[in-house]
Amino acid sequence: MDISKEEFDMLTDAAVRITGLTKVYKEFAIENLNLSIPQGYITGFVGRNGAGKTTTLKAVLNMIQFDGKIQVLGMDNRRHEQEIKNRIGAVLSEDGFIEDIPVARLIQIIRLFYSRWRDDIFGVLAEKFGVSMDKKVSELSRGMRVKLALAVALSHEAELFLLDEPTSGLDPIIREEILDLFMELIQDEKKTVLFSTHITSDLDKVADYIVLIEQGRIVFQQPKDELLEAHAVIRGGTEELAKISREFLVGWKQNQFGFEALVKKERFLQYRDFAPERPNIEQIMTYYVRGIEHERD
Repeated sequence: MDISKEEFDMLTDAAVRITGLTKVYKEFAIENLNLSIPQGYITGFVGRNGAGKTTTLKAVLNMIQFDGKIQVLGMDNRRHEQEIKNRIGAVLSEDGFIEDIPVARLIQIIRLFYSRWRDDIFGVLAEKFGVSMDKKVSELSRGMRVKLALAVALSHEAELFLLDEPTSGLDPIIREEILDLFMELIQDEKKTVLFSTHITSDLDKVADYIVLIEQGRIVFQQPKDELLEAHAVIRGGTEELAKISREFLVGWKQNQFGFEALVKKERFLQYRDFAPERPNIEQIMTYYVRGIEHERD
């Protein structure tokens, strides 16, 4: 599902709209962060560990105190927390499950919190993911806990899915099945998926929109196809890098044999000695972060 930047800028029905989010920790801060997540699309949320992804998601879920304003599904996330959470499917790195009870008993408890819980859907997903209902939660592996959390998130007809590293620790086959589920979810254009991940190949496959966060600030938020089309990767010898003005480079790396760099196509037309290649999401993320580091040096 494609969305242009112009279309995004005109959106009035954002599934999540963050205005002036500020959260200060001892060694890290998010300050005055603004972000809109378009309804009906899959948005990938990328950045290094500690960049602010999990903090942002926890703020959206009102799990931490923060300054600023967050609207979720058109409602203030502090004043309408209970209604919002009934309409959200969330998977976080800390699942919060009760440890010393069987999975079957855990589900009996969880289902009481959702007005639209579907036992039939959970049963199908639990079987698909191989979740043992007899095991205690504490006996589940990291990967199995993620599968359980995903099955719960997908079993109460949620409209918004907030997923923090949802495919981490899963084997490639299950990852592929989960990505297919994400694609199915947004077919009616009403459900929205926001997921953070370090597996950028997942974003190449399914994301409509990419948000990069670094050091608590948004570096870019852009439709994936436009992002890929607007950039190129170039390579050359070390002596060639010295001839390129740094203003044309998003970020670069070099060694004794040469260099590789990410450039913005529209600003790089004058250089015709290179054969530009289409980048992937990992390269774009990496070189934007490198560019920020180069600015600090």
